[in-house]
Amino acid sequence: MKNKDVVISIDKGCYSVKISGRANFEYAPVIRCLAKEIDVVNFKEISIDLAECIGMDSTFMGIIAMLGLKAHECNAVMNIVNANEQNKELLIGLGIDRLINFIYRDDTESTSEPETVIECSEKPEDKQLNTAECVYEAHATLMDIDEDNVAKFEKVVKYAKTDLDKLREKNDQKTDK
Repeated sequence: MKNKDVVISIDKGCYSVKISGRANFEYAPVIRCLAKEIDVVNFKEISIDLAECIGMDSTFMGIIAMLGLKAHECNAVMNIVNANEQNKELLIGLGIDRLINFIYRDDTESTSEPETVIECSEKPEDKQLNTAECVYEAHATLMDIDEDNVAKFEKVVKYAKTDLDKLREKNDQKTDK
């Protein structure tokens, strides 16, 4: 993933995310960071532009579900913008469509320059742990939003939790020294 593959901006409580390329687990940490750092008081809307997204994996879609749940809790709107049919079917297939709106927008409808472009920096030594947390949380969220996803992802969640516990233990041992 290149930095320009995920661009996040905010303007007056409206968050915009533009995704380019294949959205996979590498994209998840920055989107998860956004989900955790959203200003819930002023949160009005989030739009994820998938016009240049050629595909998504389940980890990325689970992070989208996390954002959808956050929007729902805050009475904010979550839009998936310009999703191709394949990406739309993937999101519907996991039940994420209950948390989002699909909209199509012409590029000429873009808004003014954002107030802030958000960058979520992670320390290189934390990358493996952050990715493991994303994989676990994303798939657990997918199971939470649709009971049909339990059979699809229960083994992934079990293995991800085991890996996460090992990484946390290893990380704790480093900090104890």
